[in-house]
Amino acid sequence: MSILRTRVVCLIAALLLLTACAREAQPKQVDPTLADLRQRVSAAFDGTASSAARRAAADDSVRLLLSLLQRPESYEITDEEWSASPRPGVEVMVRHVDLGSGVHLYALALPGRSLVDEADRVVVQVRGGSMPFAYELTPLPLGRLDAARVYSEPGGQLITLTLREGERTGFVAQFSGPGSGPFALVSDAFAGMEGTYGTAQLKLEEGILRVTIADGPWAPAFDDRERGTLVLAPEVYLKWDGRFKLVDESRFDAVTLMSMATDPAKWCRQEGDCPQAVFEALSVSPKQAAEIAWQLATAKLTRTLAAEGGWSDGLALRLPDGSRILEDEGRALSARLLTVPAPESLKGLAYTAVQFRTGGGIPLTRVLDLPGPVESVRVTAHHGNPALLLVVDETADREAGTVESRGVHLLLLDAGNDWQPASDWVGFLPEAPLWNIASVSPHAVTISWDRDQMPDFSVALEAGEEPQVAVCQRPGDCHYLTWVDGTLNSLPILTYYVAELTRPHTPGELEWYAGQVAEFLRRVDPASPTANRLRQLIDPDGRYGVSVIEAGDNTRLVSLPPNPTGTHLAILHYPGQAQLVATYDGVVSRWEAAQIVQAGQERRLLLLGRSDVAATLLAFNWQYGVWAPADPLEEEVNRIMVLSLRVMHTPGAERPARGLIVLGGQTMRASLSSTGASFCEGVMGCINYRYDGGWRLD
Repeated sequence: MSILRTRVVCLIAALLLLTACAREAQPKQVDPTLADLRQRVSAAFDGTASSAARRAAADDSVRLLLSLLQRPESYEITDEEWSASPRPGVEVMVRHVDLGSGVHLYALALPGRSLVDEADRVVVQVRGGSMPFAYELTPLPLGRLDAARVYSEPGGQLITLTLREGERTGFVAQFSGPGSGPFALVSDAFAGMEGTYGTAQLKLEEGILRVTIADGPWAPAFDDRERGTLVLAPEVYLKWDGRFKLVDESRFDAVTLMSMATDPAKWCRQEGDCPQAVFEALSVSPKQAAEIAWQLATAKLTRTLAAEGGWSDGLALRLPDGSRILEDEGRALSARLLTVPAPESLKGLAYTAVQFRTGGGIPLTRVLDLPGPVESVRVTAHHGNPALLLVVDETADREAGTVESRGVHLLLLDAGNDWQPASDWVGFLPEAPLWNIASVSPHAVTISWDRDQMPDFSVALEAGEEPQVAVCQRPGDCHYLTWVDGTLNSLPILTYYVAELTRPHTPGELEWYAGQVAEFLRRVDPASPTANRLRQLIDPDGRYGVSVIEAGDNTRLVSLPPNPTGTHLAILHYPGQAQLVATYDGVVSRWEAAQIVQAGQERRLLLLGRSDVAATLLAFNWQYGVWAPADPLEEEVNRIMVLSLRVMHTPGAERPARGLIVLGGQTMRASLSSTGASFCEGVMGCINYRYDGGWRLD
């Protein structure tokens, strides 16, 4: 018996020794790291491994991620560290989304249906207390996490997320659970929602809502303005009210919505009669409800017009009164516009869309940002770019007054096929109430009139490659805005100012009128219209004696009509420069010549004017890219030099002219040459103005 006890004791001691040794040999467990996760994710994408090995690596990756997220140290891992690529071809390993309320989502990228198709395994981490909780949200179909929201409900939390499967397809899933988790799929969250609504087709697949969009990409979005609302497609959304409710506003077409904008109260008697946003706004303000209905209507109309067959012939007839379709076609551009005036309660609003085609391209549709409905349109070109010239009704308030306004606008087609306001097309167009030009800006010209006083007033666009704008106070009584060198100008106003130069005015008034002509010339390239064409623009029938003298090198002298007071004005015209040239006291009654001469290393422009008793020489030096006035001589001169020729010059003096004045009889001859100027009386008596190291008379 003692031997048996001894053997049992020895056996027990041996077993205890072996157990102790086994425990001594067991390695210490090591916590997983981000590097371990990256290694397992890389293995899941390893194309050389078997599919079973890749699936095992994917499952290991999820377990590692859960283990990492169950430790507070995970808070210190930055988004950059989470997202770092595990291997070439996989751009982002884990995407982190902070949903608020201590809830964080982690989307782990793993192989989908193939190695090149990534799909997300989504893990939720709930932070609170000393240790975080982490759970995988499952089941989920294959897809990429697109957006998510969390909101608290009594006794728990709800997580709604969207997964993108393809460009036009995706899923919506909802999970619920206690505040710290775990979370389970709400299988009846979308019950009864299957069907087609607008452009969205909805189908239930094991408690998850599958969304397929018929037209365009799927772009789900949570509306932060309204808690829990998820937009699935235009006018189709899920509204949270204790549970999801499907709202389909696609049943309201554009025509109905525009009628609704006219009288929201008539249409919105109870919830469901009109879009929810309109119904809710009606309790605040009928005008606000009308504005929302108008916005919804124009958005729907834009989608209708962008679709194939959207531009039906009878479309304008179904829209509000005043709607119209306008068309025009040019060599490189064809366009048709649909313009719809807003209800009277929405002053200053209108909707205009254009369908256009350039060359042999496909037709495109764009919405134009304009301050009113379009009355007239012409396709044209501006500096080689396709353009639309428009007349827009900009009348502010017909009920409050009798003033009508029309705006003339020019839109250019940019490289992105969008229409942008042009800013370099308004030329000489001064504000002139007498001519009904109320205001002018770089982008538009506004024409106004009193409809009670001028009931037949009209603003119309003429036909042609450079269409004129006809401003008619009554039929047959029109003045025209005309294109000159790429800018729109009022030449009748210009001619009116030229006519004023022939009437008695003070020198200051005459210089103001001449300055208006200079403003016109400053916008015209001297190399563009010929001298004869330019004269016709300023003085159409030649009654005022305007002349254009060529000096060479794109330099011209535009001679304006002399004034009975003895003042004679001209304009020195160079690209970007329109310099006023003034003489007084009758020393110049006509300008005869202009000449550019070389003066050593410098160039000098000489202008020669004549009267019955005098010749006047003015000088301009080339400085900093413009012609600058200069004194012909440095010294003062006042003496008879040859026979009866008397020379007068006072440096810096502006009257009677800043120049050299030579007095003589009617037999005096004056001319310019490539070296200077000559003033002669008789056969041999001449005074020469020339350069010899400096400008001198001899």
